[in-house]
Amino acid sequence: MMAVLALLGAAGCVTTQPAGARVPIVSPRQPLAEGLFSTFRVLHSADDCRKLDLPGIDCTVNVWNFEGTTLEVDAPPGFEVIAQGMTRDYWFAVRCNDAPATGKAPLVVRVKDAHGSLRYEGRTEIACARATQVELTELWAGDNGRPGFERKVDLSTAPANGIPVPVNATLRTKIQAREASGHELFGWGRTLVSADDAFVLEHEERTPTEPNSVLSDPVLVSRATGSAPVLQVGSAQLRVPVRAVADAEWKLGLRWSTDEHGTHVIAEGKLSDSTLVQGLTDCAVTIYDAQGPQPTQTGDCIQFWLVPNAKKVCVRTRGKEICS
Repeated sequence: MMAVLALLGAAGCVTTQPAGARVPIVSPRQPLAEGLFSTFRVLHSADDCRKLDLPGIDCTVNVWNFEGTTLEVDAPPGFEVIAQGMTRDYWFAVRCNDAPATGKAPLVVRVKDAHGSLRYEGRTEIACARATQVELTELWAGDNGRPGFERKVDLSTAPANGIPVPVNATLRTKIQAREASGHELFGWGRTLVSADDAFVLEHEERTPTEPNSVLSDPVLVSRATGSAPVLQVGSAQLRVPVRAVADAEWKLGLRWSTDEHGTHVIAEGKLSDSTLVQGLTDCAVTIYDAQGPQPTQTGDCIQFWLVPNAKKVCVRTRGKEICS
């Protein structure tokens, strides 16, 4: 499938690559998983080109001149150009709709001038395979993006009915897709296909508006009580072993621990069967010493270091409070 993008701009007084020169293409991690997409870049700067090992590309001349040009992307059968644009370089996103029997196929880009004449051409390969298995390799519960406000969940101890998390918890996943041979697959465009609305994706992996605009693994947010959100990863699905529980279902407790660094208190939410509720954040902690209460601290519910000679600690979160 061919896609076309025109660029109008001002060229500076720099040494440019001659017409007919091969243009460098930066490929994403491959192979893609069937049904997912990724972005490619067509470089205009030799400085960027020299950082890469691109056989057959002359990176000694300053720039490839894209002024007044049109970019054509000739994707092979089974692949579709779903977006393209221009930042410092040309870029385009390609989705694999149908994995080729050979596993990979040639992809050609052509940079043409205002008269339709070929100025530069570039060639690379794009690879794709069908995902037959998807694995959840890591799960972090808490507040994504704030250091110290999320904790890694031990997936090996997940209850059969799912790891309990509170409503409005943030769950950062790390997933891995593989083809039948066991090789890892890559790409973006993973979606949530759960039957209810208990969980949502924090950032939809939609068609990109610029290269590398979608970089992170899926982040789930629990919006209501429910269980087992399912992620669609190309042609395969992944059930995330979590369930969102109402605040009324768990109690807040404190646990003390002492090591060579001092004494600290851990605030935990537990169900009636003592199952730990993951993902509690924004606990407000007040420490009392001989002079009375110290300024309240707000942070991760898992661990708070105590001042020497602390007499009492009170922790509050989600309308619950416990003192010890």
